[in-house]
Amino acid sequence: MLGLKEVVSKYANLLLGILFFLLFGYILFLIYQSVALHYLPLYSDEYGYYVDAKNFWLYNRIDAATTLNESYSQIGHAGFHGFMYSILYGSAFKLFALLGIPPSIMLANLLITLFAMSIVAFGKIELRMKYMIGILFLTNFIFIIYLSSSMTELLHYSLAVVAAYLLHLLYRTGERHYLYLLLILLVFLIPFRESWVFILFGLFPLSRNWKDFLLYALLLLMGLAAVLLYQKYFQAAFPVDYFHQLKSQLDDRSLFDTLTPVYQHLIENIDKYFISETYDRYRFVFYYKYLFVFIMLYAIIDGLWTKNREILAAALISSVFFSSLLLLYDPFGWREVRTLAAPFILMAAILVMNRRYIAVTSIILFQLASIDSVLEAKKGIDDQRVQMNRLIVENRALLDDFSGFDKYLDNFDEEEILVLVDGGAIPFDSSPLFYQLPLRLSDKSIRYSFIYRSFDLSKSRCDIFISIREVEHPRLKLLGKNDHFYFYRNTL
Repeated sequence: MLGLKEVVSKYANLLLGILFFLLFGYILFLIYQSVALHYLPLYSDEYGYYVDAKNFWLYNRIDAATTLNESYSQIGHAGFHGFMYSILYGSAFKLFALLGIPPSIMLANLLITLFAMSIVAFGKIELRMKYMIGILFLTNFIFIIYLSSSMTELLHYSLAVVAAYLLHLLYRTGERHYLYLLLILLVFLIPFRESWVFILFGLFPLSRNWKDFLLYALLLLMGLAAVLLYQKYFQAAFPVDYFHQLKSQLDDRSLFDTLTPVYQHLIENIDKYFISETYDRYRFVFYYKYLFVFIMLYAIIDGLWTKNREILAAALISSVFFSSLLLLYDPFGWREVRTLAAPFILMAAILVMNRRYIAVTSIILFQLASIDSVLEAKKGIDDQRVQMNRLIVENRALLDDFSGFDKYLDNFDEEEILVLVDGGAIPFDSSPLFYQLPLRLSDKSIRYSFIYRSFDLSKSRCDIFISIREVEHPRLKLLGKNDHFYFYRNTL
């Protein structure tokens, strides 16, 4: 006869298994739908990632195919996200091309997700934990909505589970090779998104003495130094990014004079996070922000109360992510939930692996209660992705007219042409033109920079300036025009 504990465990695993495979089956349907209906990139960041990857795929170039206000990294002319996405997704494009598969960031993200979930599936944890992590993973709105996207969220979201698993093994066994594997993962991930360095805060609860603490402090300082150097030399400064503005202020002002605007920024961000950014069209996003805070506070209290160092590590990592969001970044436009998706799933997975089943069940119930709204939102976005196929056909003449500067390239001796595009000439979202920008014409490589908000043309380093209206400027000489665009040469 089975005891009560064994009976509960048996049927709990059965129910969790049924729920997981139902969800997994539905996700497979969504993936099939994404491929069969040929979902295409829809938003500006997606186009940026896509054309950069295409540039590496076709021409082995790691410099940014597109940027804003001619902003490039000091080394390599990379864009705002560095060059690693170009290499990763461009390499995937090369593989897909060899296999006769249309290049797709969405498909590359799915392969990364499959890799991460395979590590959990074959990992050294109980079956119930595997099911619960899988259910948490599949019901999260970040996973569902970004499943059909060409954004990079699934890369970070998926590998956060791998980071959680390595942290769990490190805390459970104390074996150094798990630390080395975690550090290798971070060395890989930090160039993609510098906030991954915050995972190193999760090592401090491992400290048994001052020697250990100093070792982990040294690792953290090395990581932070690497981040600052990478940002300085290999990432372009975003024109309106608060973090880059703050670094510029530190160059011009004293630390004390910088503290007041930082405090004001913090107060504004607290208001945006908890009150003013309500996401009326997507209320589940607003509620999710509170869920993150509640689970983070639970992990802090649980870790301190039970002296569970692993949960405390997860709480510490999440707290640093959350604090940096409010202090250094901008919590609006889904940026906050995208930033917090990785620490959230890491924290939730660690709670699972420490048998905090009541807390984890509350997360699952929350995500299941929101899933209808999430799927409705996904359908609305994906309908627009399908329409991109129609827009590409309808705007063929516009693309041909834009590519009309090809006829003027013989006037340039340079092998690489920088094209500056006037504000409004190309929409950033729902733009078949942005998606199909020609990257090579007349045997010359083409890079594009879009004017964002305001830009001083007298400081431009462009070769060609493209506008939808006639422009009078002493540095610009008209090369020609067509039904849609004016083409100018920069004479200085």
